[in-house]
Formats: sequence, C-alpha cells, structure tokens
Amino acid sequence: MNAVRQLIMSLVCVSLISGIVLTAAPDGTLKKYLTLIISLVTTLLLISPLTLLASAGDILPRFDGADTADTEKYADIRDRELISAAQELVGNAIRGCIADKFSLPPADIEVEVICELDADGETNVASARITLSGVGYAVVRSAIAEYAASLAQCRPEVIFK
Repeated sequence: MNAVRQLIMSLVCVSLISGIVLTAAPDGTLKKYLTLIISLVTTLLLISPLTLLASAGDILPRFDGADTADTEKYADIRDRELISAAQELVGNAIRGCIADKFSLPPADIEVEVICELDADGETNVASARITLSGVGYAVVRSAIAEYAASLAQCRPEVIFK
C-alpha cells in the first residue's frame, strides 16, 4: 500500500512540475522538447512498478525459508494429530475386538497404543499395552496377547490388575 501511495505522490509532483515548466516555456521547439522529456519521465514513472514485479524473483527466495518452515510446522502438527487419532481409533478397535472375542466388559479393558508414521506417511502400530482389570484368571494372558498381536501387527504387553 505504501508503494501505491508513493507512486501517486510522484505522479502528482511530476504533473505539477511539468505544468509549471510547460506554462513558463516559450512556444516553439524548446516546448516540444520539454513535452517529450516530461512524457518520457511520466512513462518511466508509470512503468517503475513493473520493474519491481520483474525483480520479484530476487525477493521471493528470501521468503522460501519462512514458507518451508511454516510448511514443516503445519506438517508436524498434522502428523501429531494423525498419530493421536490413529492411536485412539486402533485402541478402541482392539478394546472392542478383545471384549467380543473373550466376552469381557469393555470397561475392564484399557488399551494404550503407540503409533508411528513411516516414510510413506502410513500409520503403523509400534507398541500396545493392554491392561485388564476386574477380570478373573479364566482368561489366559497369552491368548489375549496373541489375538491382540494379530490385530495390531505388534507384540503387545498384557497386564492384569
């Protein structure tokens, strides 16, 4: 906005000065030359914003670093949110599957899942901890661990409280 303001102020100044000079100039060839010079100055003044656009290629690389940092920042936030959502969804799914398979109340099953993103952006389960509370010893720990391992594609830790 400041550049537009400067351009308008420059045009106003050139118009005023050219009006005064042309009024004071005698008729004849000198006035024709002065008109030509003033026209060229006005044209250059009007074209000057285009030179700024042409040199914008020199200015833009300064902002690439900031844009890259912002992009990485938002990518990190997106990745954390994605991992958090995946951990919750996978944990709830494992809880529900274990509750169904072993006829356990879901409230007695607590599942903590740790997920990671691989290089392709795929979410993988790195580890899982399953805590069973209020459950009798009729449920075999190894059977739950084996079943949960088939669901989560990792070897989970099963804890009885």
